[in-house]
Amino acid sequence: MFPTSVGTVYHPRNLLRDWYVLLDSAKVRRIRIHDIRHTYASLAIYQGLDPKVLADRMGHSRASISLDIYGHVFEEQRDRAAISLKDLVTRADRNSDPLAP
Repeated sequence: MFPTSVGTVYHPRNLLRDWYVLLDSAKVRRIRIHDIRHTYASLAIYQGLDPKVLADRMGHSRASISLDIYGHVFEEQRDRAAISLKDLVTRADRNSDPLAP
């Protein structure tokens, strides 16, 4: 998956060293190479990629596996799903029977 500049297989230690040099030069937090997979899958779910397509890309036999592993709820999703007390009261008033005591 990661060939050297001459097309040979990267030795894992060399790949990791070069990976950290790349992250350091970009001034981002060091993460493991495998963490890219997790980040991609989580963000793909967040952006609405079809779970079956994601499962296929991740090599999982079922979409439920991908969703169980990578389907984290982001704070923005929590905020969108939250119903304010005002909205609940407004809905209750709208749905109430006008003839009820």
